[in-house]
Amino acid sequence: MERRVWIAALSLGTLLSGSALMAQGAVQEQPARRLLTPVSDERCEVWRGDIRGNDPSAEITVRLCTREGRVTGTFSWSSRESGWDHRALVGEWRDEASLLVARDTAMIEAHPLHGWTLCTADAYSLRRTSPDRLEGTYSSARCHDHGRLSMTRIAVTSSKPDGESAPAPAPRVVEATRLARVTVRAHTARCSAVPGLPGASSGWAMVVGGAMLAMARRRRA
Repeated sequence: MERRVWIAALSLGTLLSGSALMAQGAVQEQPARRLLTPVSDERCEVWRGDIRGNDPSAEITVRLCTREGRVTGTFSWSSRESGWDHRALVGEWRDEASLLVARDTAMIEAHPLHGWTLCTADAYSLRRTSPDRLEGTYSSARCHDHGRLSMTRIAVTSSKPDGESAPAPAPRVVEATRLARVTVRAHTARCSAVPGLPGASSGWAMVVGGAMLAMARRRRA
């Protein structure tokens, strides 16, 4: 009878071990995913100049940031006569980056003086007369103002040399192999051989312990 108990215990342990292998074998290492990190090709420039319209004494400082031909930036107006303001603008380069067409989108801050009204511009049209010079016109329907402006580039925040257009680089590919392997190993460690039961090693210990307890009871009987 003791032999039959041992055989039953061994058979049950073998079945549990096989189930554990099958459950763990179902968790396989997934191929590493590629994380695409776009590399910024934005080029920002600061321009300073004069503007001649209703207030011919105004000075301007303009920051233009270009990405794939699209432009975003700010327009700062300053005058002892009419006051000062700070605006947001959008636009685009045309004719192989020789013509800038833009408009103000919002008045960020305005401080008019002496009864003046400061307005956003509906349109800017600026032609590049040299690599560091823009000249053109502007108009504002609200203020009934239109005139000419000219700006000189004073700063560039870009790794590219001045005058060189920044091509759109390919995305940088980052391999996440190590991260994927760590994640898979952590998931495997949480797997159980059979849902609702302990792991394979603890299950085998319970079987052997049960068999030895049955044998001890049989001897006492």
